[in-house]
Order: sequence, then structure tokens, then C-alpha cells
Amino acid sequence: MVDIYLVRHGEAAARWGEDPDPGLSHLGRQQARQVRDELERYENLHVVSSPLLRAKETAQPLATILRKEVHMEEALSLIHI
Repeated sequence: MVDIYLVRHGEAAARWGEDPDPGLSHLGRQQARQVRDELERYENLHVVSSPLLRAKETAQPLATILRKEVHMEEALSLIHI
């Protein structure tokens, strides 16, 4: 059996129309750390992300603590820049 954990990106630093690919806000970075803290116990995770900056920044803390690379998957993007 395979478990899949889907995580939505943390809060973006800008709204639609302000920036086509914003990173995370301060709150978004806190949310990314909370995700890391919740999922770090699962050592065999594969970390996959949309190539959008806010998604990559959400995935990176978990990937770092697991010593894994973040694999980018274009199909996970809701918008294409």
C-alpha cells in the first residue's frame, strides 16, 4: 500500500495580479515549517512539487530535513508561467 500526502503551498507573499510567481510570505514560511514538523517522521517520502516558487519554498524545509531532493513536476502547476 502507498500513502500519498498532498500539501497545498503556504501563504503566498503576493496576490493574483501582483506577481505571477510569488514566494512565500512570513506566515507561509511558518506554515512550511509546520508541514516539515508533521511529516519529518516519514523517512521514505519522495518530495514532489510544482515548479512554482511558493510550492518549492513549501516543500524545501521537508526535503532538507529528510536529506532529499525536491522533484519538480510541471503537471502539478495550476497556472503556467
